[in-house]
Parts: sequence; C-alpha cells; structure tokens
Amino acid sequence: MFVFASVPKLTSDPAAIQGFELLGLGQWFRYLTGTLEALGGIALLIPPAAPFGALVLVCVMVGAILSHLLVLPGSPLPAPVFLLLCLFIAWGRRARLQALFSRR
Repeated sequence: MFVFASVPKLTSDPAAIQGFELLGLGQWFRYLTGTLEALGGIALLIPPAAPFGALVLVCVMVGAILSHLLVLPGSPLPAPVFLLLCLFIAWGRRARLQALFSRR
C-alpha cells in the first residue's frame, strides 16, 4: 500500500500537487513524502530492513494524521490504521533494533 500511495506523489498527479499546496510546505515535501513511503514500503518486504521501514512509515503516518486533521479534507481514518500496523511491525522486530543500537 505504501509503494502504491507513493506513485501519485512521485509522478506529480494533480490531486497530489493540490493536496501538498494546501499544506503550504512546497512541492519538495511531496517528493520527500513519496520517497519515504516508497522506501519504507520496500523495506517492509525485506525482513532485515523491516523494522527500519516501519519506523520511517510511523513518522510518515503521524504526519498524515496531523495533515488530515488540521488541513486536508477527507477522512484521516486510513492513516491511524496503517500507523498501528507499522507500530506492530516495529514492535515485533524490536530485537533487531535493540541489537543494532546496543552495539554503539
């Protein structure tokens, strides 16, 4: 889903352009969001990278929730659902994250 959601942002779909214009952060933020969604979605498919992808996507989903609650029209409901799924993945793979950060 994250890779599919990144396509309109990265291909300059008019609806994506309009949505990010409403946010007022500039079109660079659309490209950043699309890139993070694509990379995070791909990382979820690679078991060693899944916890990192999940953490990136948690940040993206928090931003999506805030954007829909404060500025953008439409339902914010999908974003919290995907946020919970990403948190579940990150929690399930926390041993990998702890092992990486405990080495430092």
